[in-house]
Amino acid sequence: MQPCEPARDRVVREVRNQAAETLAAVGSKKLTRVALFRASKWASVSLRDCTDDARAEDVSLARAFEWLRIALRFASCDC
Repeated sequence: MQPCEPARDRVVREVRNQAAETLAAVGSKKLTRVALFRASKWASVSLRDCTDDARAEDVSLARAFEWLRIALRFASCDC
């Protein structure tokens, strides 16, 4: 089993890069459903390789809050 931290750091970097590309593509004035879909990738990051990680529960809580933020944004989106 590989350590979780390097994989998590890599995923965070990739998601941040994708989010920056999406924001540049859609503009800062209107965050569209495409941008929200991309943002949801962070919320979907799997912890299956990190079952022994003591921080897995904290990450799960952060993922739940991120899904809530995305759901609220979808509810208020006029896109």
